[in-house]
Amino acid sequence: MQPFCSEHRGIHTSLYSSLPQEAVQFLEKAIWFKMVGRTDDARAIFGDELKRFERTAVLEAGRWGRAWRILDSRLIDLKKSHEDLDSSEHRLILLTWAMLGTRHRGDLASSAREIERTQVWLGNVPVSDYSDIQASCIRRYVIAYAFTMLYNGYKNPEAEHLPAHDRLDSSGSKIPWGGLRQLRRSLTERGMFNEANALFRVELNRTPPEHRGLILEEFLREVASLSSYRGKEFVEAAVRLQWASTHVQMQATSSAVEEFSKSEVAFSRFCDRFDITDKSLTPHMQALEYERLSCIEGPVDRLEATEELAGRFEAIDGFKTGLCLSTAAELALAFYKVTSLENFRVKYFSLHTRLEIYDADISEDICDLVHHHVELSSATLGGLVDRQNALEWIDGFFAQYPHFSAPVVLALLYRSKESLLKGLHRMEEARLAGHKATEMEAFEPSLGKWLHTGQTYPALPLRSTTDSADPHSQDEEEDESQPFYWSWRDLVSTWLDNEIAAGNPALEHFKGITATELKELVCTEPKSVDASKEERYSQICTCRLFCLSMLRHARQMHFENKKQWALRLAELGHLLELEKRLPRVIRQNFPSSKGSWLAAMALTHLACLESVSDFTDEKSMARLADAETYNEFALDELRQQNDQARICMMKITRLKQLSQQADSVIGSSTGNAVFRSPDAHGMILPAESVEEIMKLRVNGIDKAKEADAIFSQGELHASRSAGLDGITNRQNLTAFYGSAYTVHTAISLLLAEPGRPTAKTIKSAWQWVQKYKARSLARTIGIMASPETASLYQEMLAMQKKIEEKETTPTARFNLPSHDLLRQFIDLREATPFELSDIASIEAQCGTQVVLVDWFYLPGYVVGETGRLLLFTANGRSETTMDLLTTTLEDVTAWQKAYLNPTEYIDYQEENLDKDEAREAFDKMLGGLVAPLAHHTKAGKLVVLCPSAQLHRLPLHALSIKETQLEAGNFRTTSSALIHRNPCVYTHSHSLLRSSFASTEHTRSSPGPMKPQLISGIPGSKNLRFEAGRESIQELALRFHTDPMIDQSALKKDFLAVANHSRLLHLHTHCNWKSEDPLDHEIEFPRLAPLDSSIDERQLVDSVTAREFFDVHLSPGTHVNIIACQGGVTDVRLGDEVMGLGPALLCSGASSIVSTLWCIDDKHGVRFEKDFFDSFLLQCAKKRKKKGAVKANPNQLGKDDSAVPAKIKNNGSVRLVNLAKAMQAAAKEMDEGESAPLYRWAGYVLHGCWQFTMSEEDAISLQ
Repeated sequence: MQPFCSEHRGIHTSLYSSLPQEAVQFLEKAIWFKMVGRTDDARAIFGDELKRFERTAVLEAGRWGRAWRILDSRLIDLKKSHEDLDSSEHRLILLTWAMLGTRHRGDLASSAREIERTQVWLGNVPVSDYSDIQASCIRRYVIAYAFTMLYNGYKNPEAEHLPAHDRLDSSGSKIPWGGLRQLRRSLTERGMFNEANALFRVELNRTPPEHRGLILEEFLREVASLSSYRGKEFVEAAVRLQWASTHVQMQATSSAVEEFSKSEVAFSRFCDRFDITDKSLTPHMQALEYERLSCIEGPVDRLEATEELAGRFEAIDGFKTGLCLSTAAELALAFYKVTSLENFRVKYFSLHTRLEIYDADISEDICDLVHHHVELSSATLGGLVDRQNALEWIDGFFAQYPHFSAPVVLALLYRSKESLLKGLHRMEEARLAGHKATEMEAFEPSLGKWLHTGQTYPALPLRSTTDSADPHSQDEEEDESQPFYWSWRDLVSTWLDNEIAAGNPALEHFKGITATELKELVCTEPKSVDASKEERYSQICTCRLFCLSMLRHARQMHFENKKQWALRLAELGHLLELEKRLPRVIRQNFPSSKGSWLAAMALTHLACLESVSDFTDEKSMARLADAETYNEFALDELRQQNDQARICMMKITRLKQLSQQADSVIGSSTGNAVFRSPDAHGMILPAESVEEIMKLRVNGIDKAKEADAIFSQGELHASRSAGLDGITNRQNLTAFYGSAYTVHTAISLLLAEPGRPTAKTIKSAWQWVQKYKARSLARTIGIMASPETASLYQEMLAMQKKIEEKETTPTARFNLPSHDLLRQFIDLREATPFELSDIASIEAQCGTQVVLVDWFYLPGYVVGETGRLLLFTANGRSETTMDLLTTTLEDVTAWQKAYLNPTEYIDYQEENLDKDEAREAFDKMLGGLVAPLAHHTKAGKLVVLCPSAQLHRLPLHALSIKETQLEAGNFRTTSSALIHRNPCVYTHSHSLLRSSFASTEHTRSSPGPMKPQLISGIPGSKNLRFEAGRESIQELALRFHTDPMIDQSALKKDFLAVANHSRLLHLHTHCNWKSEDPLDHEIEFPRLAPLDSSIDERQLVDSVTAREFFDVHLSPGTHVNIIACQGGVTDVRLGDEVMGLGPALLCSGASSIVSTLWCIDDKHGVRFEKDFFDSFLLQCAKKRKKKGAVKANPNQLGKDDSAVPAKIKNNGSVRLVNLAKAMQAAAKEMDEGESAPLYRWAGYVLHGCWQFTMSEEDAISLQ
């Protein structure tokens, strides 16, 4: 064996004797190139100068896949030539090959075999006899064992006592991996410092962080003693880098920064000695730069720095590239989850794309590839397309890597596949995937082994980031365990068991505690809080930090649910203190974070004020100050929470209350005149309060805009999903964010303006109302209106950004669609809140003047303050108006309880509506809801009614409007229902008009055949109560020259078969409204009668629910009539989010719907459909003029002719039916003498686009 040579940099110098001196020089040169970052030059030496020596046992550096293939090929040659595979150098090749194979191929059997062979080989060899090759074998052995245990649950405790040693712990048991220290010391004593240095990092990573200080100090002393060792500065730099990393894990940031600096200084001395000019290329500086990222406090700065470093590493093929990309992706995903800003989501996917390329093609670490893709799949479960893509990736993985057999890694894939299949409703396949995952999970290591919860068990590193600073190491050798999550009860129970087993006397009395008992102790009910329980809880909190953070996090959430604000504040305070001491890996991977806890503190302080009506005391002011402080901290941490707008509003309220208290003193005690300003509520304020309120108001509105932008981005993320999944996800997200409260706060701030609201304030308030209403429904319809354009939508977004940033080239701009068309398309897809300019577009398209009417309920901001109803009107010709109505929601509720849904009745719930007094009470109690329209609208103009809250159940079009007119020198007051005065259309959100009109516009150039379907869903019966409806359907079918769908031709399957081919669907049937689940809102169809005549007629019905309608795809421009009981009733949630048959039909593609607000009488339904279709067919019969007939009148609309689309100007082959006029005609006919009871005529409402297109051929056929 060749003696150790201090001039050599290699660690296998005993093999140099098998090589010519020339080859040794080339090998040393390659090692040097690797140390200074010239990896390509090092590889070139192996490919050129050392090529002829390739049959000699020389290890070439390479990544997981490349290195494995090199060694696999060499082993095949060795076996063919019958070489002795038990020699030291060949055992080293086999161990390295097995270690690489665990990550590259999931081959754990080879690792287990080589581990056990090595145990036999070195089991009795004293550390003083280890050669340099045997020392390298031990390094590979330790890492191979860690991988095998991690990915296969491999259990071989005796393997942890190699090298053989006699080190014991306090209990007299051998310390796992205790022989590593003795071997390293022996190598140092024998002058084999290169080998000792290579072994040191493996030893350090098997030592708990809190025990590493003594080892590091000892090794640094050994380094300092080597005065003639020319790699002294390099080793010192590497050791100090590992020490800095340990300080980071121990949360000693200042010490970490100090050690980073010392490491850099030592490395600079090394570079100066050997004239290394570009330090950034060296593996050491790459490792140092990556590790320093953890010392960047601001998460935004950390993300930017990590991204920048990842880009640099990719450019130079840096060995920390994968770590940087993975860390940056995790940070981007964390930001997206917290802020819902779309740019972070885009960034996350972009980083993951780069990471997947790195894992699959460069490092070829297949374990990392799977782990990273499972993380990606969990982040993309929201959309059906994403689920399918993720599922295809998993199936493709199994096809591409059939040899991969690591059970724990495969369990992750199968579990992910199970979730994806469940999301796609492929339940049997999901069950099989889950069963396979369960089989694989049986190989997982025990919880204690994985998390290393025992007192003395040395921890495996969560990710070794400094290993490759060693010039002799390869990045393939880095060992890691994966993040692990556990339910808090299971985790704490396991922790207690481990602590008790380790002999912790303070926890002995918790032995055998059940999960239920633990939950009762932690999640204390407010009435059962006592000192003894709190003392026991405190004793549990002596557990380890991760356990404690899980525990306190669970408890603060429990107190939130119980509205125990003081107790929650205390737990959150403990969490924020604890967070400072948590190891970095826990802080980065724990499901909650410092930012969320800071935001929770702000919210909880505000929650303490929810029951307060008087804000003038100092305690309330202190609460507001605390809320503001924590809110700012949360914003700085992760831009996660923005309650500043609410805080500003509460401060304004406090100023007003203080002004009221001082009102009697101001002026009277001093005798001086004081400027006072009445605000929107009629309150008088002193000048100094006015100035302070204006500042708070501006600041609060800015913060509300910021918060709304965050919420909007989060809701738009769900736009990748369509149908029921899409709207459910959006509504849940909207409810979770509470974005409706942001709108409430913003409008409250606007109306806090001292003095009367200005036109600008009113317009701003109207714009906020547009952001409030049914935004989830509008966005879902926007995506469903053109699902095939999803990719085009993304391209157009990019184009839009370039247009706004003026970054497009002249050629690119020439190829772009018009900016107006682009904006219209994006507005449709994103359901952008309606603007005044949109009104002009609608008017130009339909050739009719339109007035948008919005009701909005603004709840009281503090306890005791009465909520108010606001009425807005907007059109394209005058300023937006706003009225503070005197009618209250209490008035609305009182009328509804008396006449619409009384708890006591004789025959049917709506019977009181059929009385004259109901209409009189309606006008008297609720007439104020429409009274301002007498001044803001002109008779004959079409009005679009957009209700709010409980107003969705009211026939607002039936309320009377009083007008005073001058006739023959005398004033005369007239009164008539709104629909007699103006054609009326309803909408859940004005943004929905875009999709409704877009659907109609699609048919304007060439409307398809109308194919009307007249359907009776009521089966024949001996009961003649519903015979009128059945007869009416048959008569209507004759008028439309088609066959009626009735009895056996009107089955559910028949309806579904024709629904997507007809553009006029008229159903006269039964409908069932179930408020407990609006998705069960259903319309009935007959069912085939069995031969058994004894079957109850009520069993001979089938139905289509709102849930099912989400899967029906109607033709563009389809109109649907539902003449059935409560067909138009909806469940109204916060944010005027609605659900029921109407919204479901709009989502399925209907551009307009006529439905009912209450249970109707069959004869009244017959009367309505006759009068409605009389007007419908009369309009069809009117001969359209030649070209230009549909052109809007510029003088009437107040705009030039260019505003009217060419399709309208020059298409004489299309007939347009004004559905709003048909509704108005029917109402006038049914409301005889304008005094008919509401029940008989007022329950029919039109939603959506009021224009229905038909071809000239269809119109002629109806005459």
